[in-house]
Amino acid sequence: KPLVISAIEGYNATVFAYGQTGSGKTYTIGGGHIASFSDELKGIIPRAIHEIFQNITEHHNIDFHVKVSYIEVYKEELRDLLELQSTSKDIHIREDEKGNTVIIGAK
Repeated sequence: KPLVISAIEGYNATVFAYGQTGSGKTYTIGGGHIASFSDELKGIIPRAIHEIFQNITEHHNIDFHVKVSYIEVYKEELRDLLELQSTSKDIHIREDEKGNTVIIGAK
């Protein structure tokens, strides 16, 4: 929740899932099968989306702009999971003028 609240306040928010193959990263991020989602089986993404849009509906007098990137890093190659036609050559990790890490080329 603190990360979602910071994002709603205007800060950029990033979640990294790191670990060995088979360690549960996908499950942690996404959760169980979508048809059987109970609250206990929801991953980080469904919980965060629920919190974000719950906050947006509670603040109906404020205009919100929500932008999401979903990037996979595997064997030092980047893949935009929301734009499957992109290639790893289209996406780059850079540092901006303020020292923030940014991903260039994600849709």
